[in-house]
Amino acid sequence: MPPLVLRGVRTRNLKGFDIAFEPGTWTSVVGVSGSGKSSLCFHTLHAESQRRFLSAMAPAARVLLENIPRAEVDSVSGLLPTLALEQGAEPSGRFGRAVDLAGLDLVLRSLFVARAHAVSPSSGKALRAWLPDEVSGHLLTTCEGARLQILVPGGTIPAQEWMRRGFVRARSATGATELSELADDQDFEVVVDRLVAQEKFRERLNEAVGLCFRISQGHCRIELQLPDGSSRLEAFHDHPVCPDTGREAPNPSLGLFLPVPSQNGESALNPDALWYRLGGRTVAELLAAPFQDWLSWLLTTGLAEDHDPAVIEMERELSERLFCLESLGLGYLEGGRPGSQVSLGEFHRLRLAHITGFPLSGVCYVLDEPSTGLHHRDAKRLDAHLRALAEAGNTLVVVEHRLRELHSDRVLEIGPGAGALGGNLVADVVPARLSETSGASGTFLRSAPPKRPAVHQGDWLRLSGAHGRNLSDAAIDVPMGRLCGVCGPSGAGKSTLVLDTLVPALSRLLDWRSRAEGLPFGSLSGWETLAAVERIDPGDEAVANPRSMVASLAGLLDPLRSLFAALPEAKMRGLGPERFSPNLKGGRCERCQGLGRVRVDLPYLPVSWTPCPICAGARFSREVLEVRLRGRDLGQILSMSCEQALQEFSLHPKIARILSPLVDAGLGYLPLGFPSQDLSGGELARLRLCARLSGASKPHLVVLDEPTCGLHPQDTLRLVALFSALCARGHTVLAISHDPVLLSRCDWLCELGLGAGADGGRTLLQGDPWALAEANVPSAASLRSELFGGVEKDDLLPS
Repeated sequence: MPPLVLRGVRTRNLKGFDIAFEPGTWTSVVGVSGSGKSSLCFHTLHAESQRRFLSAMAPAARVLLENIPRAEVDSVSGLLPTLALEQGAEPSGRFGRAVDLAGLDLVLRSLFVARAHAVSPSSGKALRAWLPDEVSGHLLTTCEGARLQILVPGGTIPAQEWMRRGFVRARSATGATELSELADDQDFEVVVDRLVAQEKFRERLNEAVGLCFRISQGHCRIELQLPDGSSRLEAFHDHPVCPDTGREAPNPSLGLFLPVPSQNGESALNPDALWYRLGGRTVAELLAAPFQDWLSWLLTTGLAEDHDPAVIEMERELSERLFCLESLGLGYLEGGRPGSQVSLGEFHRLRLAHITGFPLSGVCYVLDEPSTGLHHRDAKRLDAHLRALAEAGNTLVVVEHRLRELHSDRVLEIGPGAGALGGNLVADVVPARLSETSGASGTFLRSAPPKRPAVHQGDWLRLSGAHGRNLSDAAIDVPMGRLCGVCGPSGAGKSTLVLDTLVPALSRLLDWRSRAEGLPFGSLSGWETLAAVERIDPGDEAVANPRSMVASLAGLLDPLRSLFAALPEAKMRGLGPERFSPNLKGGRCERCQGLGRVRVDLPYLPVSWTPCPICAGARFSREVLEVRLRGRDLGQILSMSCEQALQEFSLHPKIARILSPLVDAGLGYLPLGFPSQDLSGGELARLRLCARLSGASKPHLVVLDEPTCGLHPQDTLRLVALFSALCARGHTVLAISHDPVLLSRCDWLCELGLGAGADGGRTLLQGDPWALAEANVPSAASLRSELFGGVEKDDLLPS
């Protein structure tokens, strides 16, 4: 297979270099945030593959190609089909359940439709649907020689109608009789046939039972006169029916086993799905169990030895996907856990399992930080999974920031800086030679380790006795005014302790209007000095809003509007501040409604955006754009980077006070009008923190979940400096993280463990990073690699 070659790549800030990827290899792409990694991997390689796919579709679909911006590249050869995993998925993707996010839902429902057995929800008795020859075989085996009377309910059809159809006899409460002798109001059953249970009458018995099923909607009753003189009635149905209640089981279909909306906004299983079991379990019981239990359950189903090749293939796919979830450290997750209760790291890895869980061959996987939310101890299984994909003949292009733990065949570094200062191919080496390069990665790997923090002498926020979900009397101590981290294996309960217990409890105490519902705990003290608790969430409404941009999140849009409205040209035209808003009618471009771009929905492909054909991305009407400040209209101002804007407005105190922290935090390359939906988690975290720095406020507890997601270690150090500036102003920062670069720079850490799910939920140790590095806890090895400059052998964990 020829190599995949990109020549003259100039997408966004890339500087026109050539690059080749050999089939069956694993390439890591590193570099500081904004250097051009996504421009190469997603906006060139993956985007061009999408275009080729769309061009092969029907002519009507190819018309959509006109609306997709083309990657700027001289030529592409050896292009493969691509499957991509990007950070920053739409928040709506977190609705549903873990089983949906992992891609298990359809195959699970299909298996239940094909092979599940009906049971009575009230009694638990197994039910079955009978075929006529199965009824005959049952009777000839269990009661050979008995006299049989095959009956069908008379129903609402009068006796005369049954007689017209050729039937003669009936059975009523008074015994056997002729149909002609029945009273008009008398209940009866029609005798379809009478015979002896002998092999020579098998075909006749088959016909009689089949006739009953056809004329009575699948019901048949047989009266047996046994040789010993006793008698009994047996009922048979061609569909499952509960003998206790008489209720008929619903027809097994894909829709029967689907989630339906519930009152709390989450999804709930259709209650009729409880009629069916596979391997002794209902779908509801499976969804309540962790994925690691599904593998043992699958062995009890016997599906691997099924005679139907389609069923065997579905069983294999389910098994492969479950093994993938285990390798990604997600075996502890319950299949039915709502997406809203899944951490960001878990969400990212569930999406990774979705696209890689049933591996293909001969495709190119383009992955953005697949290790997001994964503990150092669990990352080895991820690396083994990625290696297996490459060995299966796939090409892997992976954006990574784990510089000390790269196990790929090759490392590309894009840089050396961000924005206009990036876009060059800085290094192309094997992982072992990365520390020798001159780029940001090599510089970080050669840098000195951090210094140990001073002992805290101030106040403490303390929560104890937390016991929600898998927590077991967990506790956390937070030194006020310091940078604190919560670490431990994936699934140990970090998000449960901080986001679902501590944050809601503080919200209710600090704001009487809050209706936050948290998990149970024992006691909480030391909160009185806080003014508020603020969680920075990449999935909140402000970020999810397609109108949101860097300028609005940073609080810059309002002073810019006021500045333009105060210009003589604006006053002469009667344009107030509201006319300079891209969100309101009167000043915005109505074609794109102030977004500056138009959404393009593509069949089979992710949503795409194209510049607005009317305003060309400027967002505003022609009248508004005619008002200029120092020769620039508001659309041009929003297209400037934060660094350019700071130079332009250095003499405007309010605007400069907002922009300065952004530039100091390494976000100077971001345009003011850059959509917030396209920000990485790390960029968003820094942007929100800078907004907090630019305003004066009383002490807050600022809580973040995986704030270094999408950040190069050099950018992480800038983020740490931003945290330190917040702490210097009296705020307290609490971050959930697996990143040893961030954790080693914290003043205080709380480690949960020992494992995931039921094996976790306990507070193992609290102290500064040195205390954890010297202890026998899961995070010790990764902390030592940062604090002491070398990777040591993992400790054996206590039993």
